[in-house]
Amino acid sequence: HAMSPVLEARMLVAIGGALSLNGYVYESCDDGITAIRIGPGNTFSRTWNTPVPATGPPVFAAGLLWSADYRFGSRMLYGLSPQDGSVVAQVQLPGVVPHFATPVSAPDRLYLAVGASLLAYTFVY
Repeated sequence: HAMSPVLEARMLVAIGGALSLNGYVYESCDDGITAIRIGPGNTFSRTWNTPVPATGPPVFAAGLLWSADYRFGSRMLYGLSPQDGSVVAQVQLPGVVPHFATPVSAPDRLYLAVGASLLAYTFVY
């Protein structure tokens, strides 16, 4: 199958995977997650960018966008509000996050590979 672009604009420097959810595309960029609202017809607009360097590809779990920061030897995992990108949860990881590490969501857990370990986090409400 062939595809052709129907939307294009220079809005960000994408560096990893994206997530589509409820009329938005959440893209991992060199300065953090960026939310792009998909509008009617062939329109879209950038609505927010995270205030923290959550640069890894995002996943959606437990009502939040989860993204790891893999820049500069970071050891952080961020839970971000899908509405405005604010930090709702922050987890210090036991090791350095490898490039493009992507959390995996399950019904009651979030998994993330760090170094030679697979970490499993349970959501506490």
